[in-house]
Amino acid sequence: MNIVDYGAIELKRTYQDYVRKAFTYSVVGHLVALGLYLGVMWYLTREEKALAVRFIKYQDLGPPPSITNQQAAPQIQVSQATARPTIGIPEPVPDAEVSSETTIATQTEMSQMNSLSGGEGVGEGSVIQVEQPTQQNDNIVVEEDKLPDAGEFIPVEEQPVAVEQPKPVYPEIARRAGIEGVVFIQILVDKTGKVRDVKIQKGPEMFHESAKEAAWKSVWRPAIQNQKPVAVWVAYPIRFSLK
Repeated sequence: MNIVDYGAIELKRTYQDYVRKAFTYSVVGHLVALGLYLGVMWYLTREEKALAVRFIKYQDLGPPPSITNQQAAPQIQVSQATARPTIGIPEPVPDAEVSSETTIATQTEMSQMNSLSGGEGVGEGSVIQVEQPTQQNDNIVVEEDKLPDAGEFIPVEEQPVAVEQPKPVYPEIARRAGIEGVVFIQILVDKTGKVRDVKIQKGPEMFHESAKEAAWKSVWRPAIQNQKPVAVWVAYPIRFSLK
């Protein structure tokens, strides 16, 4: 065997091996592609519902329902016509029975009928006196204007002016101890200039009661707003000094 024959045999053997491999790969590739196709189609159609269509011939249909066999509509009970009222309807009177001298009293004439006449009872020619109920004013209470709260702003054109301010009584305990001080007080002066409320703002506690007593005894000229007196709160100091 020469070199040329050996080469032809080896080439033939190699060719057959490649052909078998190519055929195997081709079959496997087609099977894989077919499996993928079937899988995709199954996935796309697995949730679709098959619609059953039934064909019925006209001859198979039954006769339509009869109109005459339908139930009649229920009858609605209608109430009977009510009689016309007879009260308050004017009735015609013959002209011969009408008196031309009949007149109707005016409101002024009716108000002047204050006494009964014509004997006992109510008869022809008598006048009925109707007593009007008298209004009882004993329980009527006239409420005064609402007084402002402490710290409430009330606009005024003229502030209250003190007319009388009694000197406060110096507490004996403070006098013996030689204590002096200032009490800042706030009072409510009403429209008449009278003190209606007293509040202590600050100051030594031993002077509070004496300062309140002096504030309650004070007399003021009320504040003015729009040429009218108004109630306002006034703050001022009360000094306690031994000099």
